[in-house]
Amino acid sequence: MRGLRYLFVGTAATVGWLGVSVAGAVPQSQQSFAPTHDTHISSANPGSNYGTLGNARVLGDPNSTYRTYVKFSVSGIQGEIGSARLRLYALDDSVYGGAAYVTSNNLDGTGTPWTERTLTWNNAPPPSGTVLDTRGSVTRKTWVEWDVTEAITGNGTFSLVVVSTSTDEVQYATKEGGGSTAPELVVEVPPTPTPTFTPTATPTFTPTFTPTFTPTATPTPTYTPTATPTPTFTPTATPTPTFTPTRTPTRTTTPTATFPPATATRTPTATVPPATATRTPTATVPPAT
Repeated sequence: MRGLRYLFVGTAATVGWLGVSVAGAVPQSQQSFAPTHDTHISSANPGSNYGTLGNARVLGDPNSTYRTYVKFSVSGIQGEIGSARLRLYALDDSVYGGAAYVTSNNLDGTGTPWTERTLTWNNAPPPSGTVLDTRGSVTRKTWVEWDVTEAITGNGTFSLVVVSTSTDEVQYATKEGGGSTAPELVVEVPPTPTPTFTPTATPTFTPTFTPTFTPTATPTPTYTPTATPTPTFTPTATPTPTFTPTRTPTRTTTPTATFPPATATRTPTATVPPATATRTPTATVPPAT
């Protein structure tokens, strides 16, 4: 015999889960930051500062190298940065616009932040890490852009330097040269999309019965030998019948005398009353014993 049990197995009618859909592509939020400091340094004049000039020079001449430094203070960014671009306005033509690097916010070897009025070739922090982006030929009175997303990680202060390996100099406008052509850091942040909740059918739990067979132990009969008594033959004396003769009486028949009926003789004259016959009792002889 097996026992039968039922087990609840949950099944869900797959109709759909509560979904969240986001409307199509949303334009990124763009913020532009003006530099807090911008200037250039010269290897030919290592102790000179050029922070008051309206132009910043970039040149790779071994005898007279120029590098342009810009510093930005980024704030108000919410969320992850999608992209960041350094934009400089070219004041002349060149075959090479330069390579952008990240650099320290402080004067070289110190904890003192550099400014456009304190920075010189002698105390300027060197370019750091690998190049962020490069630009080839540039045209006068156009904006030149470098992708510096890797260097701009969020809110904070960031310093960038543009260097050149070309002997064809290029000059860029500084904030001192005019607000419309001042350097820019353009940061784009994808806005947090507003989720649109599209209700869909909630799965309904439908229990189903799945029989589970649980074997039940079937008792196995155990043969227990039982002693069978062996009949013991006990002879019983059988009485031998004894014949006892019994006297059987013999019936003796005694003949009985039979008298014929008297015949009346008609006498014509005289009427004689009929004679009365007298029966003589017969003696009965008892049987012999």
